[in-house]
Amino acid sequence: MARPTIRDIAREAGVSRAAVSFALNDRPGVSPTTRARIIDIAAKMGWRPNATARALSSSRANAIGLVLQRPRVNNSSERFFFEFITGIQDALDNSGIDLLLHLSHSMEEELKAYENWWAQGRVDGTIVVDPRDDDPRPSKLNEYGLPTVVIGQKFDECGAVIGDDVQMVRLLALHLAEQGCRHIAFVCGSSSFTHIQQRIATLHNFGQEHGISITIAADSEFSEASALQATRALLTTSHLPDGIIFANEILTLGGLQAITHAGLKTGQDIKVCSCEDSPMLRMFSPAVTAISRNPATLGFAGAQLLLEQLQGESPRTVSDQEPTLIARSSTASTQ
Repeated sequence: MARPTIRDIAREAGVSRAAVSFALNDRPGVSPTTRARIIDIAAKMGWRPNATARALSSSRANAIGLVLQRPRVNNSSERFFFEFITGIQDALDNSGIDLLLHLSHSMEEELKAYENWWAQGRVDGTIVVDPRDDDPRPSKLNEYGLPTVVIGQKFDECGAVIGDDVQMVRLLALHLAEQGCRHIAFVCGSSSFTHIQQRIATLHNFGQEHGISITIAADSEFSEASALQATRALLTTSHLPDGIIFANEILTLGGLQAITHAGLKTGQDIKVCSCEDSPMLRMFSPAVTAISRNPATLGFAGAQLLLEQLQGESPRTVSDQEPTLIARSSTASTQ
């Protein structure tokens, strides 16, 4: 008979997994009555703490780590990761576990940060973002014995939160096609990331299915300046795109500047949409069509999975919320 898990106890008790963890580890966060009920249910189910997790508990750092490998210029303006971190912190509230954040310039620097954390015993686990081909991070973190959750791709021995990038890009491409676009460009920053590669492949497949020309502007930084330059290059070609998809808010803002500088009108001459929404894009004139996502929910889910692993549960994979397209004036049909 399989050993009951914290998830099994939570289901039986009708409470969250976090509440079960707090009760079984004698931590604050649940009432005395709920704590007693959870402990009683766990005993009746024959629950026993994972021996490895119990052995490690006395030497824990009570912190998890997150490294963001992004241009420093983006750190004050990239809304996605601010909200993502907020979601992580929400999941950690009342757990007694803190978040340790490190900003890096390169993969080499990021790997060095993990090595230092492991050597100094500063974190108990990590959340990894922006997975890529031949990603060295999951295997290295597994070598260090650090439980890990990857946002965006499944790796052996790691938990994962997976989004549907295929559906996201198909929604945007189909919307542009319905507005009459026959040449769609994708300004995507670096193509080394797995989720960007999925979006590129999806667009090429969509173009073949619908007889639409696809142009990819890749291999640049995720910055306004890079997007402005990439979009400007698209607008100086003989085959001008009539629709552009941008991979995130930062790239969209740079691209909108390039369109304006070229004397073109967004929504009329070129239709624009973004894989990521923001208040800035909603307030822009014309307001930008975008995919509605909740980065805080993504961060919360990743942190919850990591907390489970820190309590001795096996890594598991969950799905992010389904993408929803919010149509606005930047893709409105010409009247």
